[in-house]
Amino acid sequence: MAIDQFITAVVSSHSRVSFDGQNGEDEPERCTIMTPRDKRALRLTSQVQSDAVFEPERIGMKRKMNGHTLESKRMTVEDDLPYEVDPTVFFTLNYEKYNITFRNNMISDYAIDRINRTAGVVIKAFLRNGKDKMKRVKEDMSPPSTPTHIANMLPPELLTRGDIVFPHGSNSNKSCAVATAIEGYVRLLVADQVGFLTPIDECGTGYYAVNFKKLRSNMKKRLFEDYVTERYGKDCCRLIRILLDKDKLTDTQLQRISMIPLHDIRRKLEALFIAGIVEIQEIPRLHDKAANHSFHLWYVPLEKCYDSLIHDIYRIITNLQQRKTEELQKRDWLLGKLSRSDVASNIDLLNEIDKAEVGNMNKVIERIEIAKARLDEMIMVLRDF
Repeated sequence: MAIDQFITAVVSSHSRVSFDGQNGEDEPERCTIMTPRDKRALRLTSQVQSDAVFEPERIGMKRKMNGHTLESKRMTVEDDLPYEVDPTVFFTLNYEKYNITFRNNMISDYAIDRINRTAGVVIKAFLRNGKDKMKRVKEDMSPPSTPTHIANMLPPELLTRGDIVFPHGSNSNKSCAVATAIEGYVRLLVADQVGFLTPIDECGTGYYAVNFKKLRSNMKKRLFEDYVTERYGKDCCRLIRILLDKDKLTDTQLQRISMIPLHDIRRKLEALFIAGIVEIQEIPRLHDKAANHSFHLWYVPLEKCYDSLIHDIYRIITNLQQRKTEELQKRDWLLGKLSRSDVASNIDLLNEIDKAEVGNMNKVIERIEIAKARLDEMIMVLRDF
């Protein structure tokens, strides 16, 4: 875990907050007259110092002594050398690394749900290729890579899954090389409107990166649309999608685009307005700004909706935790039996009624924990990613 940076050594620099370096950067600018070149150099130095905090380090790790010769040591890559933990160093959890791992898994699952399994494997290879260079979970782009390099990371058996139908029923290994198929998947992921991959022209031709910024926005919208569909129906979700696509519309414009009767649209917009999902902007037609001389545009305040959805998820998690506590309190007598040492070593000491009650309790607790885990994933997408 220390080598993979899931835990990091506690050092004195960790007590500094992230904006201390920025304050140090602004101080010379306030006290001295600096040229644009000096300002760029100062900002570059501050950025390098800030990035150094997130660089992979092996503080608290010691190389093991072995009997390798000097020549073999020179041929060994540093990352492949065996390390041991220094017992005198304290370690702490690297929450940023865990969040990056969770985000990468969600993105690959999203590609599997939207396209197929092989597309998810290709996205996972892009993320695995640049995992050592990913420093923050809120980055906009992943480290770039080429389809050829990604194809070398994947096994040739990847094309035998049946996700791709080759012409004339020929064998995939004979009719199409792995690199050609991966390039096709890369083009498919680039063309997808969700924004899985985007070309990086600064690095040269053929470089692609995972577009975290666009994926973050689309994953949040998907959660929000699922919430609206489940709570208010498909027609309301359709209206929300139209407003998100067109920005601001009147009710008559919504009626023409959605082909839903006007009285139904007004009724659904009223319900969404009461819930705070849509809002109205009044546009006066004349200078007197009278209400009867104005038209009203409907729009969706996305950030406000996300905050409201996060609040609702927190409330649901609290209710689930209270339900779990209540379920355990109702079975206080059973928990007392299970805490006995003889019952813990041999569950057969319980009678059939107690065993059935233990099974029911485990099912209820498992369902509650699964629901909490799904809600935690939604919180990660809406708040952390």
